[in-house]
Amino acid sequence: MEGNGTDHCRGPEGGVRGRSPATSAFMFSAGVLGNAAALVLLEVRRRRRRARSARGAAPPACPGQLFPVLLTALLVTDLLGTCSVSPLVIAAYARNESLRALGGSGVACQHFGFAMTFLSLVTLALLLCMALERCLSVSAPYFYARRLNARCGYVALALVYASGALFCLAPFLGFGAYVQYCPGTWCFVDMRRHHVYKNLYASCMLVMIACTVLCNACVIYQLVQMYRRCTVHRGSARRLRDRARTRTLAKELEHLVLLAFMTISFLVCSLPLVVRNLHTHHS
Repeated sequence: MEGNGTDHCRGPEGGVRGRSPATSAFMFSAGVLGNAAALVLLEVRRRRRRARSARGAAPPACPGQLFPVLLTALLVTDLLGTCSVSPLVIAAYARNESLRALGGSGVACQHFGFAMTFLSLVTLALLLCMALERCLSVSAPYFYARRLNARCGYVALALVYASGALFCLAPFLGFGAYVQYCPGTWCFVDMRRHHVYKNLYASCMLVMIACTVLCNACVIYQLVQMYRRCTVHRGSARRLRDRARTRTLAKELEHLVLLAFMTISFLVCSLPLVVRNLHTHHS
């Protein structure tokens, strides 16, 4: 992104001519349908569990269970983000214009840069919250059951969204900047200038990545210990307890696999930007 040929992409003349919007339209459709389907499945599962609990066929859901709340927030955030930026890319390809040329005032580019930065920070922050929630649920179950509830989840979401919005509004106040990158269909934080802002962004991303990995490692360690306890104690007096532990282990493992998949997918998309930023800074 930082080569000598980058400057010509920062003006309204950035080249998108001769390119088809089909790929962007397909990715937009896939993103919307995937997130919508996931939200529908979460709602169906929640209603089925509530119906089973009402019939007494299943224990009631734990009021302190935050994972579904955080997962729903993550899906809604990604869905709204996809709907806010993908149409701009499709319009740029369809009209053979760069984002800065759309509307003639550069507003589309500024919106795109804000949305991309906000989504990257908030998505990783939500993944960190989910990893921390899983870590507390298996390593400190008493504290988790007594202290954490849905209200804590909503407070955490408010803090994540508010802090992300404040950070991403800074370029509009002169601290940092959003610029256009080749081929003129996306805008992001200026990685060539405004070193303080870009390094602060990269540092926040790296800290959240490290904390997420540590929390997931803690969950894996606790699940291994739980599995060992289930396999060692096989006496008849412990069978009922072991069955409960086995169900808990399966549930936690399901959440861990989902969280690990989402974290890896996000890191594959976002980590190259952070690494490139640090490489450019040290060069």
